[in-house]
Amino acid sequence: MTKSLVKRYQEGEHEQVWRELDFALLPIKEQFELGFGAHPSQEETHEVITLTFERVARNVDRLVTRLRDIGYQFACEAEAKSPHPPRRPALAAAKLARANSLERFDDLEVTGSGPFPIALSLFAELVGSVDLRQHVTDDQLDEPSDPILKTLGDWDPLEVDFDFLQYEIGEEEAELHPLPEGGLALQPAFAGSFEHKANISGAWNPNLRLPSYRVDPMVFAEGIALPFTTYLRKTFARGGFFGTPRPFFRARSFGDRSAYYLSENKWPKLKEVEPGIFLPEHTSFAKLAQDLEAF
Repeated sequence: MTKSLVKRYQEGEHEQVWRELDFALLPIKEQFELGFGAHPSQEETHEVITLTFERVARNVDRLVTRLRDIGYQFACEAEAKSPHPPRRPALAAAKLARANSLERFDDLEVTGSGPFPIALSLFAELVGSVDLRQHVTDDQLDEPSDPILKTLGDWDPLEVDFDFLQYEIGEEEAELHPLPEGGLALQPAFAGSFEHKANISGAWNPNLRLPSYRVDPMVFAEGIALPFTTYLRKTFARGGFFGTPRPFFRARSFGDRSAYYLSENKWPKLKEVEPGIFLPEHTSFAKLAQDLEAF
């Protein structure tokens, strides 16, 4: 008897099951090997996504606690105008984003979950918006303590902001961009770039392409082109920090007053965690990631 996708997911086939949720997008050979009648039902799809993002929500909460324990200050809590917790409700913003997507692409045939992926709606419902950016003060940079630890937020902390996403989708002047494979797409961002998170300007904001009929939408940014769940898995495997394609270090945090950013010949040792993505060699990333739930 063939096991259901839900059962296989519960037994640990996380990535394979998510690939099969996008059955129609698989190469014909893989569709044939799975069987053409194997397309997941809406009920199965919904249950797998729910199981996934319930685990993600618990992982975020664990990371928030662990980061607090090492003295990490969250930028979202330090914002004077609209302070908020690192994980907050986002269902209303996601519903508006989905409604704006349907309105913007109302001339297209609606299939599956429509132009706004169901995974994003369920992420908003079960996880919400996530903001692990770090608040760094001049006093912190002057402290004679671990320079990597006190500037962890420079290494692309997880952020998924549905208010930002729905604003970009609903913006009347938002342009459709030509795609390499042909056609046009809206490319709304859901977070600031890794440099923006470190309070400098530049780099691409991580974005999606809409309309998207994938269950697992693609994420695009500088050095990134991968499915949303893969993006999350890589981030959690590094303790909540994806890593950056361009390493940089604040000079002051390393006791060098000659410039704001440390010259390359003085950089601490880096690790290439995947081709073109870097993190400092520091124990904190592995400790933060320890025993997080697989999803």
